[in-house]
Amino acid sequence: MCRMVIFKGENEFSKKLIASLKKASEKDIFYNLKSHKDGWGAVFFSDNNEMYFRSTEPFYKSDLSFIPNFSYFYGIVHARFSAPNEPMIGSIHSHPFLSHGENEILYIAHNGWIDKKAIGERFNIKYEIRNDTEVFSLLLEKEEGNIRDRIINAIEFTKNYAMLGALNLFCIISRYDNKKEICYYSKYKDENIYIKLFKYENRENFAVMSSSVAYEMGYINENGKIISPQVEEVPQDILFLNGKKW
Repeated sequence: MCRMVIFKGENEFSKKLIASLKKASEKDIFYNLKSHKDGWGAVFFSDNNEMYFRSTEPFYKSDLSFIPNFSYFYGIVHARFSAPNEPMIGSIHSHPFLSHGENEILYIAHNGWIDKKAIGERFNIKYEIRNDTEVFSLLLEKEEGNIRDRIINAIEFTKNYAMLGALNLFCIISRYDNKKEICYYSKYKDENIYIKLFKYENRENFAVMSSSVAYEMGYINENGKIISPQVEEVPQDILFLNGKKW
């Protein structure tokens, strides 16, 4: 399992989210204080800039001084804890991954564990050298229709035939008209606070995050109870775009 955040927000809010993810990735309160040590990655957007970065370093050991000082920006940051027997050759296996559409590019991060073999064999994707999230990103390119249809179809196949643990997805949709949108989805088998996602929304700031990041932000307590009026748990099996059912 991994820790991750997706957001759009003002500089101070965004930097606080990233710092909270860094803290959660070192000692996760909801995972026996284990660390998420298997690399990390991020993508950041402002109106005129894009920064895409992946690393094999543990996120909590990384120097983050290079993160842009945009006044307002979109982003995904993902700290990886590799699923069993998944490849860890280099930064090529760190999230987020790219998936190309006809009118957009998707940046995709995933928390959970899905059966990449079931997807690969059904859709003729070379899965052995890739991790499960990259295989899912390639599945999106195999599907037909508009971006919503492709995401829904990929989720439905995975949910029905390739669920091993959880399918928590974050996507930033970067369209060729320069519009950016936040898409997210949550589905899991076990009712465990570690796996759950939480949404924060307050005026210009919006984010969805792993539970332990929500804890470090002060949004939930050590029992997983919500203690902030701007926060709610992300419901299962609903695809969201910009905070609303898509």
